[in-house]
Amino acid sequence: MEVIDYKSTKEVKLPPPDEIDLQIGLYYIALEQRYHQSLQQLSLIYLRTGEKVVFQASSDCQQKAEAVIGEIAWRLRTDDLWEAHTGEQCEVCDYRRYCAAVEDDPKPLPNLVRASRQMQLTLNF
Repeated sequence: MEVIDYKSTKEVKLPPPDEIDLQIGLYYIALEQRYHQSLQQLSLIYLRTGEKVVFQASSDCQQKAEAVIGEIAWRLRTDDLWEAHTGEQCEVCDYRRYCAAVEDDPKPLPNLVRASRQMQLTLNF
């Protein structure tokens, strides 16, 4: 099985050799969880240039993706100094109503979210 992520950006942006593209890493984890099959490779195809970049799938890819995702999630939950970066993505964000960076009068987080001190990363389709 191969995961192909089609990119529409004008320039080819590759992660450093010791890192994995976060989006394609998420696809890797989600597909492995959903279909219980090992992926052979993960590819980025840049539509404007026709360039194809291939990553060989391995447990190392999965571990790198999980480490990056876990670190981001942990920082979001624990870092009081973290600042949101607003942009076009805010227009379709489900959490917009809670975000002080977007809303002048954001709604408070639901009590269930605020009370939890544990973190769980789950991908389900």
